[in-house]
Amino acid sequence: MPILRIPDILGAMDGFELRTHPDERQISRETNEWFARFAFPIFRTCAFRLTLAIVSSYNMLPRDKFDEFVKSEFGLLVGMAYPDTDTTRLRVTSDYMSILFTYDDLMDLPSSELMHDQMGADKAAKVMMSVLTEPLKFRPVPGLPVATAFHEYVIVHHCFRYRPDRRCSFWMRFCATSTRAMQRRFTEATHEYVLAARNQVGNRERKECPTIEEYVALRRDTSAIKVSALRMVFLVH
Repeated sequence: MPILRIPDILGAMDGFELRTHPDERQISRETNEWFARFAFPIFRTCAFRLTLAIVSSYNMLPRDKFDEFVKSEFGLLVGMAYPDTDTTRLRVTSDYMSILFTYDDLMDLPSSELMHDQMGADKAAKVMMSVLTEPLKFRPVPGLPVATAFHEYVIVHHCFRYRPDRRCSFWMRFCATSTRAMQRRFTEATHEYVLAARNQVGNRERKECPTIEEYVALRRDTSAIKVSALRMVFLVH
């Protein structure tokens, strides 16, 4: 009978020093403040009118869930994973982790309307990809603030129009610190991820149980492993 021997992975990790990035606390705080802008409604006054800014008008996370989100310390995860990268790229990656985990929850959590809605998940996937493929044409979409966070639009108060904030935009900051080849590979990997997440939602909606082979193939993309591998290249080069 064949025997499967699993290597002592935990024992091998003893040879690595436990470290974190020196600016991790600052990066985590900045990311949480940035992300909070999309989690809760913010009212703004303009020309004697009270206007609900589109960038913040969709309740991405209930207040208690946002508190749990902060306590998860995704910034610490990034800081410990990449303790030697530069601060600018660490911040970009920390912001992306917030986006990635939130999008994943939208597809997986029972509290999300998208968990069993393949049509809605397909629309969400197209919106997310439009941020990367047509960033200058993107506009905030009701009900999907995570895409707005992905792109980062701000209101121009005096004319009630919206424009990308290059100082805050995740994608614009990513492009400013990466090569065109990296941007293309990141776009392709993200596309595979959002499509896989959509297909998983479809399985739930149709109550279909994939085979082991089908699930393993799907899981490679729903786990965002390819995007994570590219993130490693982005951070160390």
